[in-house]
Amino acid sequence: MQSVLSILRPQMTSQRDGLVTILSAPERLLGTLFGCRHRRMSWPITRDGQTYRACLKCGVRRSFDTKTWTTFGSFYRRD
Repeated sequence: MQSVLSILRPQMTSQRDGLVTILSAPERLLGTLFGCRHRRMSWPITRDGQTYRACLKCGVRRSFDTKTWTTFGSFYRRD
């Protein structure tokens, strides 16, 4: 019963850089079942000598090559 109530109640999923994302029950349910599709990626970011693009929804990163202007490799979470 408690798990059903937690699905029906809107919930904060993350609070990064002062931004709060609130997902509705259907969004959380679909996210649990299918995960993030990483459709909205950021512009390339270079930090500590590494260039990557980040998913604007969930924050996973993917390496980026500045010479060919392509994203490559698998998705990873920051350390």
